[in-house]
Amino acid sequence: MVVSFERLEKMGRITMGWFCSAGSDLAWLPTEKTAELTKMLDDRLRKYLTAKGFALPEASPDLFGEGSDLSRFMLGATIDKINVAVCIPGGQEGNDVRSKGSASIAVTWKLYSKAEKKVVMAFKVLGDVDEPKGVQGEMLLILMHAFDKAIDQLFASSEFQAYLAVSRGGETR
Repeated sequence: MVVSFERLEKMGRITMGWFCSAGSDLAWLPTEKTAELTKMLDDRLRKYLTAKGFALPEASPDLFGEGSDLSRFMLGATIDKINVAVCIPGGQEGNDVRSKGSASIAVTWKLYSKAEKKVVMAFKVLGDVDEPKGVQGEMLLILMHAFDKAIDQLFASSEFQAYLAVSRGGETR
């Protein structure tokens, strides 16, 4: 998972308080916290793929290396844009509060063929979610719901489905 943002690029706004008025802009600043975000997105994708029945090798820093697993394809994602507009009415973070608002995440999915040694599919999606009544937990949960929508769009793609058939021993493309 790669995040393609400029340092201090605006990612949205967070407000707090009962009227959601006091707040500040969110900006991308590569820190331990943002590394945590990319790990959360990666973990969410891995969980989704595992639930769909895919056997996943351990994550490797050598993205296009051959490795020892028998997979025919490797899936990568570039996070192109994040936009979050979240309010924490109680004014505190953590799992005991409700966050409400909206989030969108633009993702470019890339499918790399080990046999062809190249990216064979690039698919851009926009995962978008609105939580006007709020969700229990941290504000990032709303962004995770938007990412779920981006994953769903990938799996709904007929082009991606054709590659899945190949990877599971179906007809070749």
